[in-house]
Amino acid sequence: MKTSLFSSFALALLLSGCEDPNAQEIAALRQHDYVALSPMAILVPKTKVASAADTMASLRPNTQVLYCEGSAMSPRYKDGTALVVENVSFDSLEEGMTSVSHDASGLIVVRYLAKKTAEGWMTIDLSADGEPPVLLQASRYVGVVIMAFSPED
Repeated sequence: MKTSLFSSFALALLLSGCEDPNAQEIAALRQHDYVALSPMAILVPKTKVASAADTMASLRPNTQVLYCEGSAMSPRYKDGTALVVENVSFDSLEEGMTSVSHDASGLIVVRYLAKKTAEGWMTIDLSADGEPPVLLQASRYVGVVIMAFSPED
């Protein structure tokens, strides 16, 4: 097996006890159980997902329905899950809420609110991929997930 000089250096740093300060902060943020604070999806027949979500959204002002595509939000929300998203004030957000926002390219992303900062909120990815935290600013904020409906398998 061929090992690059960079990976050998990184391994040496790790074994010597040197650690990236960002890695410590990321690890601390990930230790919190944000999944437990995020609304669980209610399983409904596939043909009823849209109507269930639309009914719930119609009962609350400033609410819309968005749909998950692909596995980026697994294991929490699977493909086809309808998210009921409420646009609550950015100032009233709390740690652990599941936020919906636009990323730099304009795509909708769903992430956990991990830590309030002077610039906005540090957010953690819903997937198990371990992507680094991302700063959420008010200008990209859409709302928070208040309910979710997933199609039964």
